[in-house]
This record gives sequence, structure tokens and C-alpha cells, in this order.
Amino acid sequence: MIRYLEGVDHVTPKGTYPELVVALQNGDAVGITAEMPVAEGIVAANPDLAIVKFEDGKGFDVDTTVSIGLKNNTRETQEFKDIQAALDKITTDTRNEYMKNAVENAPAGE
Repeated sequence: MIRYLEGVDHVTPKGTYPELVVALQNGDAVGITAEMPVAEGIVAANPDLAIVKFEDGKGFDVDTTVSIGLKNNTRETQEFKDIQAALDKITTDTRNEYMKNAVENAPAGE
């Protein structure tokens, strides 16, 4: 993860990708991290930006697990277990397709 790299100056976290893009364009940040479908959408809408992708084994250890937010302390509930079971069935290819569709159909931030 980038927070472990020596010499990296961290900026104040932003709440949305459009805010991150503005930070890049204003020179307040030199890079952001995003899932590939999100990054592709950002670059498609902002041709002044580019994607840097590290060759396998030559960059970061990447956690590609699916994450969602649920109410705190619900890990032992049946609802949590049902949601986790559903997420576990989604393949990486399907997840990437869902992300690509979401990015393509998201309203463009101005």
C-alpha cells in the first residue's frame, strides 16, 4: 500500500473521485489509486490524466477482494453472512464488468 512507501507525502483524504481528480489537476496531489474500471473512466473524462499500471510483481501487493460497508458490529448477523456469501460468488471478471458499467453510466461531475 502506498502509505508504506518512504518519501510519500500524503494529502488530506478526499471524499469522492471528482475531488481527487481536481486535486491532481491543481497539483495538490501527484497520484491517486483506483480500481481499473474507475481509473479508465477518470482518464476517459480527463484526457490530461494517465493511468500508471505496475507490471505484475513490480509494484504493490494488491487486495482485490470486494468490500462493502455495513453497520458496525454486524459481522455475526445472518444478513452480514448472506451478503458475504453473495459477494464471494462474484468473479473478478464479473466485478470488473459491473464496475465498468457503473463508471460508464455515472453522471459526469463538473
